[in-house]
Amino acid sequence: MFDFNNVQEAKLIPANTVARARFTLKPGDSPENPYLKMSRNGGTYLDGEFTILDGEYAKRKVFHKIGISGNETWVEISQRFIKNLLESSRGISRFDKSPESEKYRQIENWSDLDGLDVLIKIGIEEGKEFPDKNKVLGVITAESPLYKQMMELPY
Repeated sequence: MFDFNNVQEAKLIPANTVARARFTLKPGDSPENPYLKMSRNGGTYLDGEFTILDGEYAKRKVFHKIGISGNETWVEISQRFIKNLLESSRGISRFDKSPESEKYRQIENWSDLDGLDVLIKIGIEEGKEFPDKNKVLGVITAESPLYKQMMELPY
């Protein structure tokens, strides 16, 4: 017999928590690229996972989809999100327009995003059919005082 009566509900990471996290890509199902997944509306996306690196929520995960094709608004938001991932992982201020920084905002392929260490702000998405879950509100880049404070911590 298996008794699940005493299983505790998962506790969410509190809204507005800022944490260092490692971004990884889950394998996709698109014939075009091993990282792309097919969406229900015919577009493609990257299925990302942030693993909290340290502190009270170390090893907890927050999931995030990044639109690559399909809905134009989603793709535009996703492009800004990827830019912020690159800036956060490489210590670049969003105001830095130097040639070196411009080079750091470029990738050869989607696999270049896999394994980036970044600073994220976590929120809570209210569930409609399912329980509430954590979501990524944003990626914090180098011009933020929080970035300077938290990204200098040793692993």
